[in-house]
Amino acid sequence: MAEIESLSTAGDAQADLEIAKMRLDTVRATLTVAAGIGAASALVLSFRRQQHDEFHSTQQRITELRMQAVEQLSSSDHTIRRGGLYNLERLGEQHEELRQLVLDEICSYLRRPFAPDGASSNDPEREVRAFAMEILGRRLKLKLGPRNYWRHTRLDLENAVLISPDFSECRLQNADFTGARILGYAFFQGTSFENRAWFDHVRFEGPAEFQRTKFYGAVDFEETVFSGSADFSRAMLLGPVSFERARFAEGIGWARTQCSQIRFTEVLVEGDANFEGAVFIFRTDFARSVFTGRADFELAKFAELALFTEAEFGDSANFTDADFDWVVFERATFRADAAFDQAVFRGLAVFRETVCTAGASFREAYFNDAVDFARSAFLGDVLLSGALFRKMLFDQSLPGNYRPVAPRGNRELRYWTVKELDLSEPSVPHLDPWAEP
Repeated sequence: MAEIESLSTAGDAQADLEIAKMRLDTVRATLTVAAGIGAASALVLSFRRQQHDEFHSTQQRITELRMQAVEQLSSSDHTIRRGGLYNLERLGEQHEELRQLVLDEICSYLRRPFAPDGASSNDPEREVRAFAMEILGRRLKLKLGPRNYWRHTRLDLENAVLISPDFSECRLQNADFTGARILGYAFFQGTSFENRAWFDHVRFEGPAEFQRTKFYGAVDFEETVFSGSADFSRAMLLGPVSFERARFAEGIGWARTQCSQIRFTEVLVEGDANFEGAVFIFRTDFARSVFTGRADFELAKFAELALFTEAEFGDSANFTDADFDWVVFERATFRADAAFDQAVFRGLAVFRETVCTAGASFREAYFNDAVDFARSAFLGDVLLSGALFRKMLFDQSLPGNYRPVAPRGNRELRYWTVKELDLSEPSVPHLDPWAEP
């Protein structure tokens, strides 16, 4: 406007007329721009209001659909209940933010009371529960890819009744199966349990498959009952593990499994126990456990203290080529042959008051530290041929008809050996090397 005024010339009517026109055009343009800005602002406000209304409408619709699906789960018609599960799965598939809620609703359904004993094998409720388990197994598998895998923070199946669950190759967060009853096969092969996992007081009424399973946190199997076979072969248990007072009706498979700290106390294993090649990284406690079948610990490695105090082996116990740090078999009972051939005892080995009613073999075993056989009873044949003892008293108590043979050679490299006594020779008294003088 100031530039227009500068064009004004005194006494020139024509110039004044042109200036007046320019002023009018400027005002008109200004008003037009202002009107346009106002209209644009109104459009933006209207668009935002529309977005807000659509968002709330969508949220309301989602809530209604979820509530409708949950109501369907309470229907007396099994087809409607199955439809409710299907609708919940679709909601989780379409809305990632709802997946944890959907998983919670499915788990809540599985936690509802159900008495499978009085139901026939073709009971519709069995089919509905099997479908619920199918959804969980399908949506929690990592191999489906990051877009299809449902991220979650918990899986609450406490006291649930589960029909042939298949969680193989799944990744589960804070999975709680406490007190659950599991019918049929239970598949957990290759499953990854992040954080903690709870299986205490669970009843596995069919085979339990945990091969190659990874437990990254603590896990409880306390007082769990395995009515079928239980296989943990090649699993990895990186946190503290407890099987205290668990029951295995058809044996246990633990071959080549790695675990950190395990509490296996007062466990009853009926059937064979296969711990061949297992690795126990930290303290291992088998105290007061009972193995009624064969117990195979061949090539097992115990990196720290291993306790078998008062353990009972009803059939053969095989510790051939086992590698121990400190080990305690105090008051253990072997009711069949016990084999420790080529075993390595790197630390203290305690067999105090051990009872072996059949044969015991320590052929070519290596004892790097002291060994205590005080007040032990070996009632069958004992074989110690080729065994080496790094530390031994001359009147060391040994099982069977053996006595120590003093070492020769370099003091730093020498080892004690043993000699089987001729029964016609005077016997060497078996003194307690740990008794007070």
